[in-house]
Amino acid sequence: MKVLFRVGDETPGLGIGVPQAPVAGVQKVWFEVPDARAAADELSSKGVRLSSPPFEIPTGWAFELRDPWGNVIGFTDYTLKPALGR
Repeated sequence: MKVLFRVGDETPGLGIGVPQAPVAGVQKVWFEVPDARAAADELSSKGVRLSSPPFEIPTGWAFELRDPWGNVIGFTDYTLKPALGR
């Protein structure tokens, strides 16, 4: 289940989800970047292993990676819907 909350004038400002099979202690956070594919290329070139290559979403592109503790860090852009980005 996922819930999106508006924070100020942003759409959505905050998304909260509960996985069907939660893993204790594992968190997920996403950050907005100007270009997710470029960010993925830069991180990969520095030896960071991505969970998957960038994938297209309704607002642009996104990708995820896991930190050493298993937390998911996601990156997304708004290249397909720039009016929603910052």
